Amino acid sequence: MNWPAGFKTRFHWIIPVLFPVVLVLAGPVWVAASAAGPGVDGRLVKGEDPVAGGVVSAYRTIDMTGEPAALSSPSDPEGRYSLDLKPGVYYLAASAGNMWTWCGQNPVSVAGKERSWIGFALTSWPEPVVRLAGDMSAEGRIRGKVLRDDEPIEDVTVSLYFDEAEGFRGLGFMRTPPTGRDGVFTMDMVPSGRYFLIARRRGSGQSVGPMVKGDLISWYRYNPLRVEEGKEIEVVLPMVSKRVDRDIHGVKGSGDRPGFEGVVTDPQGRPVEGVHVFAYLEPEMGHHKPAALSTVTDEQGRYRIYLPDDGRYYVGARQGYGDNPSPGEMFGHYEGTADHSLTIGVGQFLKGISIKVEGVLVQ
Repeated sequence: MNWPAGFKTRFHWIIPVLFPVVLVLAGPVWVAASAAGPGVDGRLVKGEDPVAGGVVSAYRTIDMTGEPAALSSPSDPEGRYSLDLKPGVYYLAASAGNMWTWCGQNPVSVAGKERSWIGFALTSWPEPVVRLAGDMSAEGRIRGKVLRDDEPIEDVTVSLYFDEAEGFRGLGFMRTPPTGRDGVFTMDMVPSGRYFLIARRRGSGQSVGPMVKGDLISWYRYNPLRVEEGKEIEVVLPMVSKRVDRDIHGVKGSGDRPGFEGVVTDPQGRPVEGVHVFAYLEPEMGHHKPAALSTVTDEQGRYRIYLPDDGRYYVGARQGYGDNPSPGEMFGHYEGTADHSLTIGVGQFLKGISIKVEGVLVQ
């Protein structure tokens, strides 16, 4: 093998994700419809019809088990809502009766006086059905079906997590094979406990890695799910499309958050599309979790990455993720310093940080 210089000692790539840890506020805050200050406006619909009386909830953490940081006022007869928020990062969900949906733009960053427009297509969520599983003695079982627009969907994997300690990343405690055309999945021999259920389908065909725009995800409405020995739980998981090109774990925020942006090019200086930029806290980049992950570079090679804090970061870029780079995959690291590091001051956002990548070679 003939890898680019520095590959073997610096990059044994793992799944690049980081989940931001922030505090949940003490209780919900009802917010009257308003267009002043930062926040989110939008419309709730069910199919083509507006949904009146629905509410959008904003949470500070992805598990959404605590009280929301803020609630919108009920949507009007045209389905319109308005939610004022303080600057920060939020996870949004909308509900109206038995209808609910997780926001495909999560996490949503609010900064300055900007207001975003986010629409919600609500979906009916049947409550889980619990029954005795006569063929089991000491374990539980989860069965279900994944849907897209009320139709079964294939190639979806369903993962079970204990909690958000690992940012709901990777394969989870348990993971199903991809669903078939009937959209059905089964998890047998599940120990009694409290779990979070998440379904994903990546357009890339990869089983792990960051979610990007157009990928499908289902965050189970009734998380956390309680599994008991000798019992079977039947669930339905409607899926929504990711609306933005970033992973739910990978972007810390915006506004006055520290970070940097620039362009990724090939050795001839041409922009490279479809590459992620990673920032690590340790120089042995691939041996640790990345502290942050950028959006995918656009057709002009541009990227932007937000960091969890100021400090020194070691920077690289790669077309793929997961195992070692494949032959021909674009790969490289920041060459502005000998150790590939950048130092970011408090609240500092650097521009013009160029990174060069080249195809991994095979002899």
